[in-house]
Amino acid sequence: MNPRRVLIAAASACALLLAGCHGSEADKGASPAGAALRVATLKVEARSVPDYASVPGTVAAVRQARIASRLSGYVERVTVRAGDSVKAGELLVAIDPADTRGQLAQAQAGLARAEATLADAASNHTRFANLYREGAATRQQYDGVERDYAAARSQLAAARAAVDMARAQSAYADIRAPYAGVIVERDADPGDLATPGRTLLVLEDPAELEVRAQVDDATYAALQAGQAVPVLSGAKRIEAKLAQRVPAADPLSHTHLVKLALPPGAPVASGSYVTVEVPLGVRHALVVPASAVVTRAGIAGVFVVAPDGAAQFRLVRVGASGPSGIEIQAGLSPGEVIVTAPDERIENGTRIAPVSDGGA
Repeated sequence: MNPRRVLIAAASACALLLAGCHGSEADKGASPAGAALRVATLKVEARSVPDYASVPGTVAAVRQARIASRLSGYVERVTVRAGDSVKAGELLVAIDPADTRGQLAQAQAGLARAEATLADAASNHTRFANLYREGAATRQQYDGVERDYAAARSQLAAARAAVDMARAQSAYADIRAPYAGVIVERDADPGDLATPGRTLLVLEDPAELEVRAQVDDATYAALQAGQAVPVLSGAKRIEAKLAQRVPAADPLSHTHLVKLALPPGAPVASGSYVTVEVPLGVRHALVVPASAVVTRAGIAGVFVVAPDGAAQFRLVRVGASGPSGIEIQAGLSPGEVIVTAPDERIENGTRIAPVSDGGA
């Protein structure tokens, strides 16, 4: 069915409904003498408006760390909860250090043995060097002592490295924040067994946020690096900038991932749903002032001024709104005249005397 005919039929029904609601007052018009109301009118014309592709997006932190333990052990303490702000280097989780303490003690004992072995090897090396110079020891004996001395030095270096490693492992028992941020997820409690790779906490940096969205090929092609892209969060409009485009498309959805950098202090939080308005150019549309669209009997429409000067309530389908007004997608034609700010005095049949008449 022709949408135009549907709208005309709906407008006719609306007119009958309005006439029934107002009764004889609609026939009398705006004044006892039947004089025409002097109100502002506007001649609607098609104009160029920005064209956008609206795609859903999600706000995410640029920096997110999934905090895990490098050790196996029981969780002794968790010092934070979800929602807490932390500083860089702040203690987050403490793991039972019993295993690491044992490894460190074992490494230190090995270091003591290596030091004693080296002391004996050094003493033998000095003694046989003197004997060899005096001719009391053979070259073969001296070379054997030389090899033992070199091996003892190597063993000492290995023992020192083992101690350093054990100390480093001990330091991993205390898990600290790698940077300042907010704990957004906690998945550990005292008594839990921590294992390497298991996520205990999730840390995000709220100071730097981005929007991630999946766009089709046509929208992807319209985007350029550094381009300003509006992001809508409820009634809030935020100007973001394109930070990254992923050329490879997802094999299932056939869409491309794009990332938009949000300005510092943007009034959104990580995980929020937003709408990304990707500019595609311009198109022609009918735009009327927001004040021209009124609701009568629960139906949105505008008052069209007929050639004989009578006001007629017309059902319209509205589109996007902006600073310049509201887009009318159906229900109006270029060249028609509307009342720019109808009030309660204007009804079907009210005589209109235009105060001004111009293009949209």
